[in-house]
Amino acid sequence: MDRCTVRRWSVGGDGFGYDSPNAQTEGEKGGEEGDPVAGRSDRKMAAAAVRNLGSSLSKNLREIRLHLCQTSAGSQGVRDFVQQHYVTLKKANPEFPILIRECSGVQPRLWARYALGKEQSVSLDNMSVDQVAKVLENAVNVKV
Repeated sequence: MDRCTVRRWSVGGDGFGYDSPNAQTEGEKGGEEGDPVAGRSDRKMAAAAVRNLGSSLSKNLREIRLHLCQTSAGSQGVRDFVQQHYVTLKKANPEFPILIRECSGVQPRLWARYALGKEQSVSLDNMSVDQVAKVLENAVNVKV
């Protein structure tokens, strides 16, 4: 039986304080052959995309929901995105609902709710942090 949890993500101090069950320190993350800087360009590109969004989330959107598994490899990019960029997004959009839904074994998805209850979902399975940021950017720029 799958077990789902809902966590309240809060902004304050140095961050939101959530560590996933398989969180790694910067030194433990590495690319092939122990390269400690592998993936940094993805983080920079995702950070730039998040900064570009700024406080524009609420122009077209009414709500964003991220569904992810706490442990699956397919959700790793989404977990990393939340850990690295949630605080930035929430600080720029303090009143905008950004919901994080964790459930064991669930396929990672982004749900975007627009005006008049229209919703769109996109699979985030096996995506990198940068790809997740691009999907979010595309969801924000959709004309409804």
